[in-house]
Amino acid sequence: MAVSLIAGLITAAGALATEMIVAAAFLKTWAIFTALSAVSRALAPSPSFGAILSGTTVMSREATPSRKIVYGRARVGGSIAYLDGTGTDNEYLHIVLLISARKIDGYEAMYFNEEKVWENGSFLGSWGTYVTLSTHNGTQTLADSSLVDASTAWTSTSVLNGIAYTYVRLKQSNEKFPRGLPNISFVVRGKPVYDPQKDSTSAYYDASLGVSTQRLNDETTWQFSQNPALIKADYIADAKYGLGESYASINAASLDLAETVSNQLVSVTGGGTQRRYSLDGVVDTANTRRNNLELMLSATNGRIVPSGGEYFISAASYVAPTVTIDESMLVGGISTQTKNSMSNLFNAVKGVFLSSEENYIATDYPPVISSAYAVEDGEPMYLELNLPYTNSNIRAQQLAKMSLLESRQQISVTLPMNLSGLLLKAGDTFYLNNERLGWTQKVFQVLSYDFDVAATGELIVGVSCIETEASIYDWDVADQVAYTPAPIINLPTPTGTIQYSEIAHDAIILAANTNLEVGKEYHVAASGLTLTLPLSIQFSPTGATVGETIAISVGDFEDTIIDPNGERILSDTADRLINLANKGFTLVYTGSAYGWAVR
Repeated sequence: MAVSLIAGLITAAGALATEMIVAAAFLKTWAIFTALSAVSRALAPSPSFGAILSGTTVMSREATPSRKIVYGRARVGGSIAYLDGTGTDNEYLHIVLLISARKIDGYEAMYFNEEKVWENGSFLGSWGTYVTLSTHNGTQTLADSSLVDASTAWTSTSVLNGIAYTYVRLKQSNEKFPRGLPNISFVVRGKPVYDPQKDSTSAYYDASLGVSTQRLNDETTWQFSQNPALIKADYIADAKYGLGESYASINAASLDLAETVSNQLVSVTGGGTQRRYSLDGVVDTANTRRNNLELMLSATNGRIVPSGGEYFISAASYVAPTVTIDESMLVGGISTQTKNSMSNLFNAVKGVFLSSEENYIATDYPPVISSAYAVEDGEPMYLELNLPYTNSNIRAQQLAKMSLLESRQQISVTLPMNLSGLLLKAGDTFYLNNERLGWTQKVFQVLSYDFDVAATGELIVGVSCIETEASIYDWDVADQVAYTPAPIINLPTPTGTIQYSEIAHDAIILAANTNLEVGKEYHVAASGLTLTLPLSIQFSPTGATVGETIAISVGDFEDTIIDPNGERILSDTADRLINLANKGFTLVYTGSAYGWAVR
């Protein structure tokens, strides 16, 4: 998407008003999009979080899978590109999994369901007897020789140039694979990106980082990074899957500041520090480029603003104003709104993130709640802020707190300005002096632009802005709420499950399909039943809450189905086949992200 249309706006004083309006239409569209706060983005239509996570940790098989790009550190299921059985009675199963449409930095771990079986080049336990693994990071120039030798349909021309993929060979074992093919996923370090602070020829080179060899025109020198500013710049410049802009169109000073802000160290409970912002996840090319950028902005509550022919990238932080607006720059009266509508006002924020503490599955972060604001508003009012590129509960809480405080900034104004309004861009802060309103050096932040032409032919720049203050961006250890990961529990296998010696006295005997209720115990006494779990409190006022249980014992049947009823069992929305005759287990509701755990 070119930004050359607006390149002349800053010096447009001598241009014809009609020409400026044409150029300004482009600026207005982008200013509105890129200036969205986290609150606005959360309220705007976007791909569902379930759709975003589809295929992230779950292995999939589709006729035409969309291309996916991994940035930062993420757990990826991948798409099955090849499946073949060889040997006596198909003893060996050969699987090729597509991980990323772009080169990645490396593989750190492999999981079968929720069990880690391989880490940093070595198999754990006895898994090496049953599994063979070959990894390819996207720079390969030859086909995988082991697979070429083992499977006739995979030939020497099957190189998969530019694609990061893995070849997994499984040896048949009822002990290791009691339920058949497991869900296979990998924790990977994503695409290397260019960092001007590590390029000795860059004006923003930082010798203290210890790296000087990166070069913009040589991708082999780029390195792994979780810095959101660098990743957004990479996506903007990606000619195939991103915006396809020249890297030179990205404002270097704004990129340097956003990178530095993201790398700031923040103290955490229990001692130690972590970087303020990080971007970790999978970009799906099935989404529009705009949606992908909006989702990536959620990692920093930041903005991307085209202005003067350049893209300005920012990460949320307080920047003291350097510009003062007074009445001499106005061409009309100020429109003022002193209170937000209830639809944009919140006193609590909740949502889901991809927890690195829980093997990168989607789970709820601790909600950020202001009891004082709830009393002021008369009722709890939640903003649902989902964070698909955040894997730290502390960062999730930090972003949620910012969003809550942003929604409490009540005073918004629209300033009808002369051409001096074009000195500001979306996201900028400025001082506003207005004697009638009693404001002296009051700080506002630009949200968007509007344009009109006065009867005299003069261009009117309508600058929409909202009050802001430094405290919105503050973060202290005291702000952090304790986070307890939900248990990671696999469905029980024939070894180690609970053996019921007798049916509980108050168990409900089931001989037909039924809807289950929490707090009760059931005994399956017929073949082929489907047991439907209750809705959670998220979808029903009387639904299941965290910690509530359902106990189930099974008679001499191996074909009982548990239907999650549109929710999740062990983070998966699929029905579960219970093939454990004369066994018992308990379902425990852990929350909307992971759903029902099994013990």
